[in-house]
Amino acid sequence: MGSHAEQKLRFCIDRGGTFTDVYAELPGQPDGRVMKLLSVDPSNYDDAPIEGIRRILEEYTGHKIPRTSKIPTNKIEWIRMGTTVATNALLERKGERIALCVTKGFRDLLQIGNQARPNIFDLTVSKPSNLYEEVIQVEERVELVKEEEARDNSESIVKGVSGELVRILEPINENSLKPLLKGLLEKGISCLAVVLMHSYTYPQHEMALEKLASSMGFRHVSLSSALTPMVRAVPRGLTASVDAYLTPVIKEYLSGFISQFDEGLGKINVLFMQSDGGLAPESRFSGHKAVLSGPAGGVVGYSQTLFPLETEKPLIGFDMGGTSTDVSRYAGSYEQVLETQIAGAIIQAPQLDINTVAAGGGSKLKFQFGAFRVGPESVGAHPGPVCYRKGGELAITDANLVLGFVIPDYFPSIFGPKENQPLDIEATIKEFEKLAIQVNSYRKSQDDSATDMSVEEIALGFVNVANETMCRPIRQLTEMKGHETKNHALACFGGAGPQHACAIARSLGMKEVFIHRFCGILSAYGMGLADVVEEAQEPYSAVYNTESILEASHREALLVNQVKQKLQEQGFKNITTDTFLNLRYEGTDTAIMVKRQITVDGSTCNYAAEFEKLFQQEYGFKLLNRNIIICDVRVRGVGVTNILKPQELNPTSCTPKVERHYKVYFENGWHDTPLYKLENLGYGHVLPGPAIIMNGNSTVIVEPNCRAIITKYGNIKIEIESSSTSSLKVEEEKVADVVQLSIFNNRFMGIAEQMGRTLQRTSISTNIKERLDFSCALFGPDGGLVANAPHVPVHLGAMSSTIRWQLNHWGRDLSEGDVLVTNHPSAGGSHLPDITVITPVFNNGKLVFFVASRGHHAEIGGITPGSMPPFSKSIFEEGAAIKAFKLVQKGIFQEEGIIKLLTESIHNVPGTRKLQDNLSDLRAQVAANQRGISLIKELIEHYGLETVQAYMSYVQLNAEQAVREMLKSVANKVLSHSVGKSIQNDLVTIEEEDYMDDGSVIHLKLTINGNKGEAIFDFSGTSTEVYGNWNAPEAVTAAAVIYCLRCLVDVDIPLNQGCLAPVKIHIPSGSFLSPSDKAAVVGGNVLTSQRITDVVLTAFQACACSQGCMNNLTFGDNTFGYYETIGGGSGAGPSWDGTSGVQCHMTNTRMTDPEIFEQRYPVLLHKFGLRENSGGAGVHRGGDGLVREIEFKRPIVVSILSERRVHAPRGLKGGSDGARGANYLITKDKRKVYLGGKNTVEVQAGEILQILTPGGGGFGSVSSDSMDHAELSTEQVLRRDIPWETYMTTKLISGTGLQLLRRYDKKPESNKAQLLDDVMVYRFSWADGPAYVHVFVSILRDIFKEETVEYILALIDEMLTAWHTKLININQNFVNFQIALESARPKSCNAVVSNGEASKSKKTVTAINDVLKGLVEWLCAQLKKPSHPSRGIPTAVNCLSAILKEPVVRSSFVQADGLKLLIPLITPASTQQSIQLLYETCLCVWLLSYYEPANEYLATSRCLPRLIEVVKSSTKEKVVRVIILTLRNLLPKGTFGAQMVEFGLLQIVQSLKSHAWSDEDLLEALNQLEDGLKDNIKKLSSFDKYKQEVLLGHLDWSPMHKDPFFWRENISSFEENDFQILRVLLTILDTSSDPRTLAVACYDLSQFIQTHPAGRIIVTDLKAKERVMKLMNHENAELTKNALLCIQRLFLGAKYASFLQA
Repeated sequence: MGSHAEQKLRFCIDRGGTFTDVYAELPGQPDGRVMKLLSVDPSNYDDAPIEGIRRILEEYTGHKIPRTSKIPTNKIEWIRMGTTVATNALLERKGERIALCVTKGFRDLLQIGNQARPNIFDLTVSKPSNLYEEVIQVEERVELVKEEEARDNSESIVKGVSGELVRILEPINENSLKPLLKGLLEKGISCLAVVLMHSYTYPQHEMALEKLASSMGFRHVSLSSALTPMVRAVPRGLTASVDAYLTPVIKEYLSGFISQFDEGLGKINVLFMQSDGGLAPESRFSGHKAVLSGPAGGVVGYSQTLFPLETEKPLIGFDMGGTSTDVSRYAGSYEQVLETQIAGAIIQAPQLDINTVAAGGGSKLKFQFGAFRVGPESVGAHPGPVCYRKGGELAITDANLVLGFVIPDYFPSIFGPKENQPLDIEATIKEFEKLAIQVNSYRKSQDDSATDMSVEEIALGFVNVANETMCRPIRQLTEMKGHETKNHALACFGGAGPQHACAIARSLGMKEVFIHRFCGILSAYGMGLADVVEEAQEPYSAVYNTESILEASHREALLVNQVKQKLQEQGFKNITTDTFLNLRYEGTDTAIMVKRQITVDGSTCNYAAEFEKLFQQEYGFKLLNRNIIICDVRVRGVGVTNILKPQELNPTSCTPKVERHYKVYFENGWHDTPLYKLENLGYGHVLPGPAIIMNGNSTVIVEPNCRAIITKYGNIKIEIESSSTSSLKVEEEKVADVVQLSIFNNRFMGIAEQMGRTLQRTSISTNIKERLDFSCALFGPDGGLVANAPHVPVHLGAMSSTIRWQLNHWGRDLSEGDVLVTNHPSAGGSHLPDITVITPVFNNGKLVFFVASRGHHAEIGGITPGSMPPFSKSIFEEGAAIKAFKLVQKGIFQEEGIIKLLTESIHNVPGTRKLQDNLSDLRAQVAANQRGISLIKELIEHYGLETVQAYMSYVQLNAEQAVREMLKSVANKVLSHSVGKSIQNDLVTIEEEDYMDDGSVIHLKLTINGNKGEAIFDFSGTSTEVYGNWNAPEAVTAAAVIYCLRCLVDVDIPLNQGCLAPVKIHIPSGSFLSPSDKAAVVGGNVLTSQRITDVVLTAFQACACSQGCMNNLTFGDNTFGYYETIGGGSGAGPSWDGTSGVQCHMTNTRMTDPEIFEQRYPVLLHKFGLRENSGGAGVHRGGDGLVREIEFKRPIVVSILSERRVHAPRGLKGGSDGARGANYLITKDKRKVYLGGKNTVEVQAGEILQILTPGGGGFGSVSSDSMDHAELSTEQVLRRDIPWETYMTTKLISGTGLQLLRRYDKKPESNKAQLLDDVMVYRFSWADGPAYVHVFVSILRDIFKEETVEYILALIDEMLTAWHTKLININQNFVNFQIALESARPKSCNAVVSNGEASKSKKTVTAINDVLKGLVEWLCAQLKKPSHPSRGIPTAVNCLSAILKEPVVRSSFVQADGLKLLIPLITPASTQQSIQLLYETCLCVWLLSYYEPANEYLATSRCLPRLIEVVKSSTKEKVVRVIILTLRNLLPKGTFGAQMVEFGLLQIVQSLKSHAWSDEDLLEALNQLEDGLKDNIKKLSSFDKYKQEVLLGHLDWSPMHKDPFFWRENISSFEENDFQILRVLLTILDTSSDPRTLAVACYDLSQFIQTHPAGRIIVTDLKAKERVMKLMNHENAELTKNALLCIQRLFLGAKYASFLQA
C-alpha cells in the first residue's frame, strides 16, 4: 500500500469551520494542486471536501462529473482528511445528548473532578459545564487486594488485566439497571459514557453494561476501559464522556461523506487525522481522538517539511489564529502527552503536545493601572476588532493595521453594511487616539516631564506585550523539559503568525524563522505527510525486575501482533512498531512512556536505564534505592506512506520583483517598505529587511536587521540578527515605560511559574507533585516580594516576612552557593509542614535578588503520622522546627545537618517518618530555586542589572496603584450605603467578626481612606493565644489579606509587595493571630486562614462565607502517611450562586483520584459526592459541601482537623447560612459516633470514617421587600437616632445642615415648633425656617435610606402639627410651606414663585399622609402648568423623585393622573439640564414600578417604548442604570415581558453589557434582565405556537422569529412530517400577497438555513431559492431586505454568517 499507484490522484484535505483546504498530488505533475473552498456553501455544493475532489478530478480527467452522481474512485489512490467537526462540537457544546453511568456512590465524581478551582482569584468559581445530562449510579463494586489479603481470604478474587488482584464485592445488578436505562431512552438519550471503579484492570462490568444497553437500543456506548485502560477514574471517565458526546457527531458526518463515492471506495484508503499525528480509517476514528485533528496536521506539516530538510535545529511550531495561538515542538520525533484539557474537558489519550495560549489577532487591548494589557479576552468574530466596521473594540489586529503589518489592499473587502468595504483604518486610528489621551494623561500625572506617546508607539507597545505573552508558553514548552529555547528555530504558520515571527524569534534568542510556502494550508498538506497509526495498550502493574520484564515482553508480543494485523488489513507491507513501557518510581505518580531503544548491534537497551536517564534529563535527579513500577505496556504500529515529497526548485538569478512600497512602523520609526509576492520569488532570492512578503492571504513581515531567503524548497527562511543586550535604559523620568512595565510583569511572573513547574517535576511526594501544595516566588534584595506565582493562596505574600527574617538573621553571612531552609512560624513561616527553601542571587558578588519555594511535606514528625495532629498544644508536638539552617553551604549539600534536624526527637516526640521523601523534595526545591536564578541572570544579561531592578520597583508600584484604586472604589461604594458604618474625615470604618468553633473571636476593624486609597486592617479585639493548634502566625493573616485584595481587584495584576503597600495590618501581640513561638500552629494555616478570609470578604460585602476550613484528613502508621484537604461549598455573591464541591479561598490543592487512593492505601472509598442542599438558601444559593466515606482495611491512626462544625458559614444580605460540617466514625457494630471537629482515633479494620463538609452561605433574602412595609407611627419614627454625621461626611448634607438638625434634636418638644416660625415670613428671609426646609428637601432629594426619609417626613408632620394652633389660614400656610420648599432649591431655582394653586385642600394638615397628599397635588399642578417656564417642571420632578418611595405618595400621584404628565418627559436628552431632568423622570418611573396600579397604566401607555428608545441611545450611566432597574422590575409583571421582547430589548441589553460600566448594580441588573428576557422568549416562543401561526398563514413579527434561542431549541422540530412546516412556509411564498407575511417567511427561512446543520442543503432541495429570488424586486423594502438576507445565507459560507446577523 505504500507503493505509488499508476496514474492515480492523492487528496489531502483539512475541513475547517470556515474554509476547507485541499491539496492534491497529480501524477506526472511536480506541483500539487491547491484549492480553497467555503466549508459550507449549499447553493453550490453539498459538501466541500467532496466538491474539491470532484473539481480536481474534472480538471485532471477532462470529464464532467455531475454533482448529482457519485464520485468515481478509479482515479483515486488516497484520501486523507482532518476535520474540526469534533472540536467545534465540543467548544460550542453541540454534541450528542448523553448520560453517564458510574459506580454507585460516585454520582458526582466527574463534576467534582480534582476539586481545584480553575482561577483561584475568581470568587464566582466558574467551572466548565458537564457534557452529560443524566447520571445513573450502577450497583456494582470491585476492590483491589494485596497478595497477603488474598491469602487470608481468596473468595471472589480474580486477577485483573494489569496483573493486580481484584475482589468482586458486588456483581453488576442488571435488574436494577434496566429500568434506569429505559428511562433514559424515554427521555431521548441513546448514548452512554461508562466509568466504573477499577475498570482499567477489571472491565467485565463495563462490558456487561455495554451489552445490556446495546440490546435495549442505545446507539453508542463509550467504555472508559476500552478507550483508555489506565488507572485514574476521573480522567478516564471524562475521556469516555468526550467520546460519547462527539463520536456520534463524527460518525454522522463521515457516513455522509463516504456515501458520496461509488462502490469502488472500498478499494482505496480513506484516512482521518487523529490528535496524535497519525491517521486512522473511518471505522476507528472516534471522538476522543479527533479534537486536535486540524492542529495535528499542522504539526506534521511543518515537522516533516522543515526538519531536517531546511534545518537541523529543533523546531518550535507557532500557529497564531484569531483568538488563540498553538505552540508545539519537534526535534526528530513527535512529542506526545497522554492527558490534556480542551474546552474544559480532560482527555486521556495519546495526543501531540500542543499548548494553547489565549492570545491571537482578536485579543483585546486595555490600558489599566498604568500598564498595557493584552487579552485574555477576545473581541471575537462579532463584533470583532474596530477595523471590522461593526463597533468592536481595539484588538491586536487593529494594532497591526495601524503599524502597516496588515495591508488592507490584500485583505478581503467583506466589511460594512453591504460587506463590500475594506478594513476601516480611520476608525482604528481614532480609537487609538482616544486611548493615547488616556495613556499620556496617566504618564503626565505621574511625571510632568513625561513625553507623549504617539499612536504608533502605543500600537507597537501592545504588539510587543502580545509577543511577550506568546513567548511565555514557548519558554515553558522548551525549558521545562530541559531544552534551551534559543537553540531552536521558529516554524511559523497560520493567519497572523508571520506578522509576529521576527519579533518573537528575537525575544526568544532564536536566529532562524521558517515559513512554509503552504503556510496557509499547512494542516492539509500535513495530512499527506502523516503515517497511518494503530495503537494498542493494556495496563500491567508490577515492580520492574527480570520476571516482570518477561511478562511485559509476552504482552508486547501480543500487542504487536494486534497492531500489525490491523495495518496489514489496510494493505500495508512497510510496517514499523515501537514499544513503550509506562514507568514510574514507586510512591510517585509521575510516569514516563519509555520507548524501547535498539542499539547498533540490534540488542534492546534496558528500559530501567533509559527511564532513569529520561527522568534525570527532565527532573534533574535520580531516586536511588527506589523501585521502578511498570504501569502500562503500549505498542504503536506505523504504516509508512510518505506519499508527498517536497519538490526542489531551480536556482534563480533574476532580481526580485517589488509589487509596491508601503509605510510600515518599526521600533525606530516609519520605513518605506517593499512588498513582494511569494509566487514571483525564486530559490536563492535574498530580501533584506524591512520587507513584506505576501504568501497567499498571509502577510510575512521581515523586520529591519533581518533578511529573508527563499530556500530550494520554496519556503521562506528569515535570519534574525539579535543584539546581546537590550537598548532599554532607565531614564530619569519618574514613570515607568508602560510597555516595558507589562513585559517585565510577564517576565517576573514567568520566572516564578517556571520555578513552580520545575518543583512539580522534580519533587517526589504526592503533596507537591500531584496535589500541587507549593508556591514559588522571587524577591528583591530587601526581601520585598516581586512576583508570586498563583499556586496556593495561603502562601501568597507570606514568604516575604520569611525572607526578611533570614536576612536579619544571617546579615552579611550569605555567599554565592548558599541555600537556606526554614519552617518555624516565628521566622515568618506558616506551619511546620510548609518548608521554605531560600536562595540568595548574586551578581558580580552583590546580592540582587532572592528566590524561594515553599512546599507542604506530608511528613515532618510530630505526635501523629502526617504531621497534622488535631490535639497539639505546643510547637514541638507538631514536628521538626527549623528557624535557620544552611541547607547548601557554598555549593555543598549539608545532608548530615538537615537529617539531624529532621529526625531529632524532642520531648519524646518522633522526628520525620519519611526522611528520604523529605530529602528528595528539599532537593527539588533547591532545583526550582536554581531554575529561577538562571532565568533572573538571563534577564540581567539581556537588560542590565540597573534596568531589571528598576522595573522590580515599578511592578510593585503598579500593583500598589491597582490596590489603591480598588480601595477607593470600595470606599465610594460603602459611602453610598453608609448607614450603619462609621465615617469621619473621609475614613470609612467597618467592623466585622466571626468565631472559631471553640468560641475564639476574630475581630476586624477595617478603616478605608477613600481619598488616598489606603486601608488599615486592625484585628484588635481578637481572642488571645489558644491552648490548641489553630493559632495562626502573622504571615498567615498577611496572606489572607493579600488574597482578598487580589480577588477584589478582579484584574490580573502581579502579586507582589506593592499589593500590601497601601495596607497596614495591625495584629495584637499575644492574640491567636500573633502567638508566641512556642504555640501550636498547625491548624492556623489550614483553618484560621479560612476564617480570616471570610471575615475580610464579609467586611467588604463581597460574598457570603464559604465552607471556612480545609477539612484536613491524615491517616497512617509507621510505614506510610497520607494527607488530603477536602473541598466544600463556596459562598454565593451578588450575582452568582456558590459552587459545590470545590476548594475554597486559601487552598487549591487537588484531590487524589479515587482509584489511586485505593491502589496505594489500605482503604475502600464508599462514597464521594455532593452533600445535597447543604448550601445556604438565598436569591443566590451557596454551594453544596461534600460527603466522603472511607472504610479502612487495617488498623490505622486517623486524624481530622476541621472547623465550621459549631458555627455555620454565614449568609450575607439576608441569605441563609450554609450547613455545618460533621465528622462521624461508623464502627464495625454499626454505631455512628460523632467525632467533633478535631480528633485522632485508632480505627479498626472495617470501620468507616464519614466526613460531611460545610456548604457555602447564601446571598440575598428571598422574601425581602424593601419597598413596601408596615408604616410606623410618627412618634416611633421620631425616636430613631439618625447618624447625621455620616451624611455630612459623605457631603449629602452640609455642615450647616448638620448643626440645624442636631440643634433641633436637642430642643425640648415645646420649643421645636418655634424653630419654624420664620417659615411664615417672606420667602427670601434666611431665618431658621427656610434653612430647615432647605435641609429637608436636600435629604429627600439625595438620600434613599428609607428610615431617614421616613424620619424627615415625620419631622415635617410634627412641625406642621405644632404650628396648627398658631395658624389662621391653613391653606395659606401650606402655600407658604411650598414657597419655602422651593426656596430651598439651588440658587438657579430661586425664581420659581408659586401661583397659589398648589393645594386646594381645606383639611387640617395633621399627619404625614396629609402633608404628602397636599404636596403631590401641588407637584402635579406644577407639571400641568408650571409657575416658571424653565424651572417649574424640573423642580416638581426633582421633588417627586425624592418622595415617591413613600406608598401614600405613589397612590396619590397615580390617582392624580400624574403618570400621564411624566411620560412625555421621557425623551432622549443632550444638554446637562435635560439629562438631569430625564434622569429624575426615569427615577420617578422606577419608584412607581414597585406599585401595581401604576404598572397597569404603564402597560397601556407609551412609557415602555420611550424607556427603551432612551436606553438604546443614552451613554449617561446613571440614566441607563435607572432605566434598566425599572425594566427589570417590570419584566415579570403582566404583559411587559412580551412587549420588551417585541421591542428587541434583549439585543439592546446584550449590546449594553459590552460597555465599560463601573456601576456593579447596573451590571448585575443587566445580567438579570438578560436572563429574564431569555426566559420570556422561551415562554413566548413555543414551537406549537409557531406551528399554529404558520399553518394559519398569519405571520407577523412576534418575538420567536428573531430569537436565536427559539431556533436553537426547536430546530429539530422542523424535521417532523418530512419538514411539513418548512414546506408550508414555501407555500406561503407562492400564495400570499401580504408583504409583512412574506417578509417574515423569508426571514424564517434564513433562520432555518443559519441554524440547521444541513439547512442550506434542505432549503435548496425544496427549490426555495427561485421563489425567494422572485421577491427580491418587490416594492416593499421590508420584504426585499429579508429576501436578500435569505439569499445571502444560501450563497455565503459560515464565516460570513455572523456579518449578516445585524
